Amino acid sequence: MKRGISYIELKEVFAKLAPQSMEIENEVLLIDNAELLNSSKEPYRTDYTTTLIYFEGETTFWVNMKEYHAKAPCMVTFLSDQILCTQNSEGDIVCKCIICSKHFTESLFGNSNSKLQLFHSIHQNPVIELKKSDLHIFSMYFKVLKSIADTPENPYRLEIIKHLTLSLYYGYTHGLHQESEKGKLSRKEEISSEFVSLLRDNFITHRDVSFYADKLCVSAKYLSKVIKETLGKTPSELVYDYVLTESKVLLSSTDMTIQQIAYELNFETLDLFGKFFKRLAGCSPREYRNRLG
Repeated sequence: MKRGISYIELKEVFAKLAPQSMEIENEVLLIDNAELLNSSKEPYRTDYTTTLIYFEGETTFWVNMKEYHAKAPCMVTFLSDQILCTQNSEGDIVCKCIICSKHFTESLFGNSNSKLQLFHSIHQNPVIELKKSDLHIFSMYFKVLKSIADTPENPYRLEIIKHLTLSLYYGYTHGLHQESEKGKLSRKEEISSEFVSLLRDNFITHRDVSFYADKLCVSAKYLSKVIKETLGKTPSELVYDYVLTESKVLLSSTDMTIQQIAYELNFETLDLFGKFFKRLAGCSPREYRNRLG
């Protein structure tokens, strides 16, 4: 059965493709050719943070059910535990990649207020546009990381990388994230954003539109109208999308039985889960899992 990719599993995949010097203390992996990364069009979840610096090419992908388009030059950051799905890529992809374990990422963003703000900004804005002149900065950063990786005798290299990365984020990338957040949202866009945030936290236990309307202090009818206008789907359709996507992730990324997954997703019976999945995915949960190999 296909599994979601962990940092350890990913490192093993690249063991024969990348020299040992590209891996640092079992925490950071440097990849010159990002085309080697997983490009599954089925949703999956990882336990590592991925930063991609696109020099050429473009791609479309989903992060936690939201579509993004990345066109070079740009920087893309996928945080651990997010649900990812690649749609398509165009042109020759030239991209450098830095993969950090969940442990290393947590040590980066810690508990200080400024770090949490930066983490939130990255979470909300995974794609940051760059100028061509910006690429020089990221090229130099990548080269410095590689030179540090080439000195395994240095006992402080992980700390050096941590401080270099934070310096990049605070001294340069943080400004880019601030620029991306300048546009003020309309009231309808605010409602839409708050609805999606609530949906991500509650879709397993609450699938009725009235629950979200009450939380947002609006009527169910008005919420449905706003969500349809701003997101192109009704609230109920989005709830089903989230449940279906989580179903696929659990089927592809865990060893849970289908009955356990049905219980995890708050279906009263296995039969109800099977009917729901087949209606939206066009096949049974078992057929979907078998198809993934």
